[in-house]
Amino acid sequence: MRFSCAARTDTGIVRSGNEDNYLMLADRGVFIVADGMGGHAAGEVASEMAVRIVSRELGTLRGLTDDQAGERMRQAVIEANSAIFDRTLTEHDKRGMGTTTTALILLPQRYILGQVGDSRAYLLRGDHFLQVTKDHSYVQEQVDLGLLTPEQARGYFCNEYRENMAAEIRRRHPQVRTVVDLGALLRRAIAASASSGE
Repeated sequence: MRFSCAARTDTGIVRSGNEDNYLMLADRGVFIVADGMGGHAAGEVASEMAVRIVSRELGTLRGLTDDQAGERMRQAVIEANSAIFDRTLTEHDKRGMGTTTTALILLPQRYILGQVGDSRAYLLRGDHFLQVTKDHSYVQEQVDLGLLTPEQARGYFCNEYRENMAAEIRRRHPQVRTVVDLGALLRRAIAASASSGE
């Protein structure tokens, strides 16, 4: 299987620093994006740790069943979370740092996706991109509860969830809600991953 890939990161117009990080290992079909949070508390450190640790823990998936590969993905994200949390305990200037993570593995005729937070993955279906992840965010919770429509949510800028998540990390070791999904990958598929863009 052959991949053509490209990546770009940009500070944007809201923030003065870039806390995003990504990793593309086309030879392994591994693509990871992480959006750090915590600002002065080193969100860029957390996002770098996430992409490095998830990639290392995934290793090779050749010969694994879908269930085994999905469990390896889940454990890789949990391991990254644990390492990031441990670092917040030992380095005072890192307290409160955290990151979202979306890891996409492309295999012949299928994909494996691991996600925590609000970074996203998309697949091109026909002439539009289909979001294949669901945000773990305050805004998404409001949509799920029927308090916001999807249209209202698109225009809703809310940093509250990300700050609440950083505060939760400071209080205790969270059991991250890691979603692992497996799906069909069509020939000549186009996939994209992105951070929230704040």
